[in-house]
Amino acid sequence: ATLFDFSVDIRVAGALIAASVASIFVFGLAPALHLAHGSAAEALKEGGRGSDGNARRRWATAFLAAEFALTLVLLVNVAEGIRIAGAARDARFPIDPAPLLTMTITLPNQPYATPEARHRFFVRLQEAGVGHPSVVAGALTSTLPGSATLLLPVIIAGQTERSDASARRAGTVLIGERYFETIGAPLLRGRTFGADDGRAGQETAIVNQRFAELFLPGEDPIGTLIRVVRPDGSGQADAWLRVVGVAPWVRHSAADGIQPDPVIYLPAQSAPPVTTTVVVRATGDPASLAAPVRAAVQQLDPSLPLYRVMTMSDAMRQAQWNGRISRVLLHAIGTIALLLALVGLYAVTAHSVRMRRRELGIRMALGATRSRVAGLVLRRAMLQLAIGLTAGAGATLAFDRLFTSSSTQLTGPAIMLPTLA
Repeated sequence: ATLFDFSVDIRVAGALIAASVASIFVFGLAPALHLAHGSAAEALKEGGRGSDGNARRRWATAFLAAEFALTLVLLVNVAEGIRIAGAARDARFPIDPAPLLTMTITLPNQPYATPEARHRFFVRLQEAGVGHPSVVAGALTSTLPGSATLLLPVIIAGQTERSDASARRAGTVLIGERYFETIGAPLLRGRTFGADDGRAGQETAIVNQRFAELFLPGEDPIGTLIRVVRPDGSGQADAWLRVVGVAPWVRHSAADGIQPDPVIYLPAQSAPPVTTTVVVRATGDPASLAAPVRAAVQQLDPSLPLYRVMTMSDAMRQAQWNGRISRVLLHAIGTIALLLALVGLYAVTAHSVRMRRRELGIRMALGATRSRVAGLVLRRAMLQLAIGLTAGAGATLAFDRLFTSSSTQLTGPAIMLPTLA
C-alpha cells in the first residue's frame, strides 16, 4: 500500500492542454493581425529608421502592464497563503507531546462485529496498558491532535436554524474516559466522561473552547443540548447530547489557520470505532513502552497487529507534512511568477533599446552622456513597471471584493506592503 494515491483527472488535463494550445494561437495571432492591417512600405520605413512605432510601444506597454498586474494578484494571494500557513505552523498545540506514545489498532469484523464486543476489548486493552509501571495514564481516541476531522452540521437547542448551514459545523472526536488527563489538557469547566457516559439515557458530549466561543457566546455551555447531523447525507440528526464539559482548544488540523476548528468530543462507548488510536503517558522515554504495549495486545488477541507506533511528537510532525509541502509550493509559485515578470520587463526593455539604436546613437552624437541615455531607458522601464503595479493594485482590490471572505483581506497593509516591497 502507498502512503498517497495520486491520479490524473482526464478532464482537468484536457482543459489544461486545450488552454495551452489556445494561448499559442491567441498570442501568435495578435502580431499577425497587426501586420496584416499595416502596409509593407510603412513596416520597411519603420524598420529602416530603427525606431519603435507608437502603436508598437503602446502594445508592448499594455501587455507588460497586464503581465505585472496579474503577477501582483498572484503574489498577493501567495503571500496571504504563506501568512496563514505560517500562522498555523507557529500556533502551538497546548499540550506537551514529549511524554506521549501513540499506536493504532484496527479490529477485524470477527469477533468484533458488535459495538459491545469492541468496547469490551478496548476496556481490557486500556486496563492492560495502564497496568504497566511506566504508564501514568492511557486513553483511546479516534483522531489524534493535528489530524483533520470531518466538519458536520450541528443543531443547538433553543437556537433558530440558520440559512447558512456551514455557519454551525464542528468536528467530532471519540475519546476514552481519561483522554484529557492523558494528553495533559485538563478541562476548563465541567467534568470528563465516566463509565456510564455514552449509554442509553446518558448521551453526553464535551465541547472545546472554540465551539463555545462561536456558537454559545456569552452563555454557559454546561447543560446545553446539541445534535450532530449524520454524515451519510440523509440529513438525519443523532440523539440530543448534553454538554458536560468544556475542553481547551486542541488543534485537530494543521490547516486550521490561526484559529482551530470547533470540536465536539463524544464518549467512545457511544460508538466504539473499528480503528482507534491508543495514547499512553509515560514517566520516562515513551518509545520504550512500544514493546510492553505490543505484548499486552498479543496477550489479549495474538492476531491483532499494532501499527503507526510512534511518539506524539512524530505523529504531529507527520500530520504537518502537507502544510510544509504547501508552504514550499507557495514560495516556488511566487518566485516563478516574480522571475517571469522580471524577465518580461527585461525582454521588452532590451527589445525597445535594440529598436531605438539609431535614435540613441544620434542622441549620443549630439552630446548626450552614457548616464543620460541609461536614465532615459530606465525611466521608460520604471514607467511601465509603475503602470503595471497600479493596474495590479486595482485588480487585486477587485479580486479581494469578489472572491475573498471578510476574514481574509488581500488588500490590507499586512499583505500589500510586504508584497510590493
